[in-house]
Amino acid sequence: TGAVSAKSFSMAFAYCRQLATLPDDLFSGLGQVTGFYQTFQYCQALTTLPSRLFYDCVSVISFGGTFRNCTKLTTLPEDVFVIRDGTSQITLAEVFSYCTALTAVPTGLFEPVKARISNAGYAFMYAGLTRVPARLFAGAVNCTTFSQVFANCSALEETGDEVFAGCG
Repeated sequence: TGAVSAKSFSMAFAYCRQLATLPDDLFSGLGQVTGFYQTFQYCQALTTLPSRLFYDCVSVISFGGTFRNCTKLTTLPEDVFVIRDGTSQITLAEVFSYCTALTAVPTGLFEPVKARISNAGYAFMYAGLTRVPARLFAGAVNCTTFSQVFANCSALEETGDEVFAGCG
């Protein structure tokens, strides 16, 4: 097989409304990819994501809207954002916005990339969250915006302690 030199997967699977599962190795060996802007937007049959989906994507800088409007997404593995290496800043803007079936997120969801997050604005806007786990963004020292991060989460009942501790 030949080497893949793609740098962007922008909207690569967007509007694939029947796409229900993703293989674990979908982005395996793609260390040069920098962007996943709206890659799975409107993939309304997705219910869960594989662990370590972006593990080899060491050059990534954008998860902007990656899973936006995945309205049946209910489960996120805690290690979906484990990336084997990398130092560049990452945007999570709108990453799970409009994921209306997403009622909970794992406490350590952003732990692997926390120090690299530069933008978390709108990350969960209009999501179905009922609770925000403690320390979800704690330690995201390089994040400059949390604008509307949980805006219009109409089912939200509770936030854990220190969600933004040590930010900025």
